Amino acid sequence: MFRLGTWLCVLVEVISLALSLSAQQTPAPAAGVIVPPVVNFSGQLRGEDGKPLNGTVGATFSLYKEAEGGAPLWVETQNLQVDKNGHYTVALGSTSSQGLPVNIFSSGEARWLGVQLQGEAELPRVLLMSVPYAMKALDAETIGGKSVSDFVLAQPGSGPASASHAGSTRNSSNNSINPNVSGSGTKNFVPLWLSSSKLGDSNIFQSTSGKIGVGTKSPGAALDVNGGGDIRSTLKLFPDGSKPALTVSGTDFSVDKTGTVKFVSGQTFPGTGTITGVKAGSGLSGGGNSGKVTLNLLQSCSNGQVLQWNGTTWVCSDAGTGTITGVNTNSGSGLTGGGNTGTLSLSLVKSCSNNQVLQWNGSSWVCSSAGSGTITGVTAGTDLTGGGNTGNVTLNLDTNKVPQLAAANTFTATQTVSTNSSSPSIIVNNASNGDAISAVSTSGTAIIATSERDTNFFPGLVGASDGINTQTIGVSGYTSSNIGMGVYGQNVLGSSVLFNNPYAGVWGDSSDGEGLLGTSDNYLALQAINNTDLFPTVLLENETNDSLFGQLLVAFDSVVGGACTIDSEGDLSCSGEITGGVALVDNNTRKVSLNAVGATEDWYEDAGSGQLSQGTASIRLDPTFAQTVNTGVEYHVFLTPKGDCEGLYVDHESPRGFEVHELRHGTSNIAFDYRIMAKRRGHENVRLADVTQRMRIPSTAIHQPGARPVHVPTPRQILGMAPGHPAAAAVPVAKVRAVERK
Repeated sequence: MFRLGTWLCVLVEVISLALSLSAQQTPAPAAGVIVPPVVNFSGQLRGEDGKPLNGTVGATFSLYKEAEGGAPLWVETQNLQVDKNGHYTVALGSTSSQGLPVNIFSSGEARWLGVQLQGEAELPRVLLMSVPYAMKALDAETIGGKSVSDFVLAQPGSGPASASHAGSTRNSSNNSINPNVSGSGTKNFVPLWLSSSKLGDSNIFQSTSGKIGVGTKSPGAALDVNGGGDIRSTLKLFPDGSKPALTVSGTDFSVDKTGTVKFVSGQTFPGTGTITGVKAGSGLSGGGNSGKVTLNLLQSCSNGQVLQWNGTTWVCSDAGTGTITGVNTNSGSGLTGGGNTGTLSLSLVKSCSNNQVLQWNGSSWVCSSAGSGTITGVTAGTDLTGGGNTGNVTLNLDTNKVPQLAAANTFTATQTVSTNSSSPSIIVNNASNGDAISAVSTSGTAIIATSERDTNFFPGLVGASDGINTQTIGVSGYTSSNIGMGVYGQNVLGSSVLFNNPYAGVWGDSSDGEGLLGTSDNYLALQAINNTDLFPTVLLENETNDSLFGQLLVAFDSVVGGACTIDSEGDLSCSGEITGGVALVDNNTRKVSLNAVGATEDWYEDAGSGQLSQGTASIRLDPTFAQTVNTGVEYHVFLTPKGDCEGLYVDHESPRGFEVHELRHGTSNIAFDYRIMAKRRGHENVRLADVTQRMRIPSTAIHQPGARPVHVPTPRQILGMAPGHPAAAAVPVAKVRAVERK
């Protein structure tokens, strides 16, 4: 199929008519010979790239009354023979024995020619010149398309039958009319010569709309054949741009204008396979369920990566970066072989004498004779290890049973130290920067310290640090679990605390510092949870009697600078916004903040509704609200009418209520809303109160703005396992990991 652009150079060069246009110009044709009228049409075709087309191209020619739109008056399809320059010439009407219909030009109106190449949209129409209209002038010289000489008088005495047939004296001519024709016919059926003188119905039917039916009197298309057919040559289809070239009624099967076949659902093909699609699996891409499908290896890997099986699927992975180019065996290595090409082999040296062995002499492996003594074996005795019956054997103390004074010892059984002294039972000194005691347990508690002394505030375990110039730690607790606790304190029987509360899991106390300090880099520094409806989760108490400087709670951000305080009188002050609440919106999918209204003075508000009666109403304040404010001083009322009136005003304000009247002595009975603002009782003279002291931040806070948070060392650091630490070899790494893991 040619893919053509919309460029068409058309030149109507020669228009030739096979019949005379006028008696003065061309001799009349021979009697009885009708030459079909045709019109020569020439043009040039170029492709989308501007180059001329050549070869055979299918084209449909149509005549129209309009330059654009409208139904065609005449349609004809021909195969064009296009030369190497893209030129072609076609005789319009040559595919029909009747040629171009003369009545197309009978009105003398303009006619437009449209050209549509196979598989393309119709090209812009071309206005025909005046020559084709001359065919109508020629038609005027005929009667019903026949020459006047075809109509002669019948011979006398020939009877009624000869009166209806002209030219009875020309029976010898092929175009003569036989006066003795018999037979009958049916309307709309194409007649068939049953013999040389008898007519009858053929199997071809033409409806009043011009549709042709073969074997049917109800054609559903321009050509409707009821029955099978054989085509003994090539069947060439010229579909238009919007319809398929071939379809099968009642199915989805079709062949579009490009030749692409659409098969029906469930279509099967020769053979036993029933593949309906190819799906790309792990490590592949592509596939499909129609046409020719393609599978490729994944193309989403980065440059240099390879596909690697991870046990479940193929994934992109970085290839090995090794650059081994050869394997060498050095002298003294005890090995032979190696190389840099092919399959390499390594083996022990084979130059030793019989019964010799490879022995390390301190720098290389050498052949050596085995010992020649007569000892046949050494067995390790009590608390010893080693021995053997070949070669040089060694005996050692079993350090799992015998401790060594100048070495680190590991005890696997329970050890008991019993004393009866006022001095400590065990004293451990470490003169370096290592730990005095390191205790590890894989499934239990590493250290349990118990005191059976029943004395107030006598501890079961004391942690102390003698450092006085740095932020030292008396007791440090650590856990590697993200849901564990570094330090856990539990009260079982109760103990006395300073504020007469005999029950506490952890008590923090200080005379001049933080009683309790919690810090965290990435989570809550302090969390409090209880499970009772009798007591609050957190109780804050300040026993100062200073109402100006006493503070219960100070919350601040050392970087941003925002802060909130609650003082001893219960007043809340914040440097930022104080929200009035949080509301759910968007079907409870979002929460929005509702800010509290700020004011320069301490106002309380109330709102309500009323109803005028003949232009007046009396409003009584809510008794409870009236107790919270001082209505003995000036308060404000704001009115909102709920209907048409002259306007509203407030009168006769008193501690108990007020009156509402309509302006201009109006007598309306409308409803109205009101809002009242009154001074908080006891705060009548407060306006823009100075809270500078109330908002102060304690100067003793550890984490001052800009300072780094205090960092508690990890067990690895506590146990002296930091890289390069002198005591790194004192505690096995596996034990440290056990502590961190547990």
